[in-house]
Amino acid sequence: MSDPKRLFRLYLVGGILIFGALALSICIPNYVRSPRSKTMAIINNLRQLDSAMQQSAFEHGKTGAVVVTEQDVLPYLRYSLKPIAGERYVFKTLSQPPEAQLTHRFEGRPKGSVLRLNTNGTFDVILPN
Repeated sequence: MSDPKRLFRLYLVGGILIFGALALSICIPNYVRSPRSKTMAIINNLRQLDSAMQQSAFEHGKTGAVVVTEQDVLPYLRYSLKPIAGERYVFKTLSQPPEAQLTHRFEGRPKGSVLRLNTNGTFDVILPN
């Protein structure tokens, strides 16, 4: 017969290993994905701004090289956009998508980096000189 203390230790070690594996399987993906999700939140804010710019232009009959202001866009946003990482949103003309300029180092990108939407749904990161 097995020694009860030995059997208890075996179950204890097995339980600790299972608990540790479960904890790692939950924590590691969240740790790995967290920076990307912050970048994607900024990109989603840019998409919201671009959509609001286009809606404002459509309703007011504006096209092309008209400069867009924050006041033009605010009524068309579903909710007020809060900076994710202290970024500053920059509006250009209607033919250019909005940009997010980083005001401090973020996810390995230096201060002054710009996140810009492309027309095909992707985004570019422009590093400062």
